[in-house]
Amino acid sequence: MMTKKDSISISGTVQAYLLNRSGDIDGLLLFDGKQLHLPPHCGTALQQAVKPGDTIEALVEPGKESPLGEEFRTQRLTNTQTGKIVADQSSPSASLPEQPLQVEGSIAYWLVGHKGEPKGFILSDGTYLHVPPHIGKTLTERVKQGDRIVAQGYGTRNDIGTSLNVEAIELNGQQLLDMNNFGTPQHKQAADHYEEAAHHHRKAAKHLEAGEPEKAAHHARLAHEHHLQATQYWEAAGKQYSNDKAA
Repeated sequence: MMTKKDSISISGTVQAYLLNRSGDIDGLLLFDGKQLHLPPHCGTALQQAVKPGDTIEALVEPGKESPLGEEFRTQRLTNTQTGKIVADQSSPSASLPEQPLQVEGSIAYWLVGHKGEPKGFILSDGTYLHVPPHIGKTLTERVKQGDRIVAQGYGTRNDIGTSLNVEAIELNGQQLLDMNNFGTPQHKQAADHYEEAAHHHRKAAKHLEAGEPEKAAHHARLAHEHHLQATQYWEAAGKQYSNDKAA
């Protein structure tokens, strides 16, 4: 189980804004690959205080390091050149409506969550591609930085950039992912088991907070079992999809 890390101070130079699934600014990508996240309703304040190329200092809670990258939950961020500060003090704003989009480009970075889990990609032109976490884990076995992809889905495009919720991916000229075909019984079984695994993870966390380690361990085992079953169904669906494409 990952424990909460103490806050630390980091610094760096801003390469680009990070965009969430709705196309809202929710953080910064530094030139060293660090991904700093704030709540999306801080996006306007962040855009006003920091621009790509600026140097910043930030008080952050580091996430789990992974080969794909590391995410930092940002509590306070300062532009060291102007002294402007960003913290979670603003109110939520409306997101842009989504539209069907197709994008293409080469993969520059993985998007990662706080536990190091893959959440999608950042393309070399700054486009953000978001995928469900369980799909992201599958893609890590087949996708690497520098690969060229074509992606389709629904998302937003504005002056800051493009953010896409992926429904189909073509990798180096070959179809890799098509969410429109994810309606097989295996995919439905996988989704059910992922949901059950998440339920038991939440139960385990609550029992730990209540000082009940035995109950927490029980739910952690159940979560692990459901996750394994989900993975098996997902792999079976992937094999069936490949066989159908080859037929």
